[in-house]
Amino acid sequence: MTRVACIADTSAILHIRDIVISTRTLLDWLREEFQGRLRVSAEVYDELNRNRGLLGSAAGITMSRLRPMRLTVQDVEQHYDCVFDRHTFPNGDGERHNLCLSVQLVRAGRDARQVIFLCDDDAACTAATDVLDSYRIGQVWTSFDLLLFLFFRHYREVPDATRQFSEALEGLVHNILSDVNPPTTARGRRAEDRLRRMQAQIDAWTLHGERYSERILRTKGLLDCLP
Repeated sequence: MTRVACIADTSAILHIRDIVISTRTLLDWLREEFQGRLRVSAEVYDELNRNRGLLGSAAGITMSRLRPMRLTVQDVEQHYDCVFDRHTFPNGDGERHNLCLSVQLVRAGRDARQVIFLCDDDAACTAATDVLDSYRIGQVWTSFDLLLFLFFRHYREVPDATRQFSEALEGLVHNILSDVNPPTTARGRRAEDRLRRMQAQIDAWTLHGERYSERILRTKGLLDCLP
């Protein structure tokens, strides 16, 4: 069985912070899906700690669910012959350190053979996709991809699943829009567009069954890394 770790970025953690499905937070779902291999770089952990106010009432439980891992970016670049350019990550060092952590984990092989890089920052997603695709060591997911994956996996066991996942989707978009200033920017419009498209996917899955949902996930490549 391929060991898969989830490397979560500040943006995604902030966006899923208070989303609950069937009395469990998305962070708890993540920990179970990846068999406890939910990781963040120490830089991301420190970013979240500095912005605990944005986590609201979920701050304590969120921080307790995360396992920070320290590394030196320069050492990773030199050892693995990679370059993680600061200019590629304009919104801070968290994504840069997480990407280094992804490379380090897979190269070491003890904790993971593949990674899911969970991130909602567009520039960071593009940079991470380039690296992960080049080395064939994982994939980039957004919070929307995470919800779609969980819906496919747990539709039958979650009571009133269509309603619960639709509400989770609306909550996710609300958090993303709250992070956009002003909410009419291109990022906000993309979030609303994703809401419409994913709601249509959830509705279609409910109507037509598992084969439709699995085809969507295969097309997006979300199932290729997982056991």
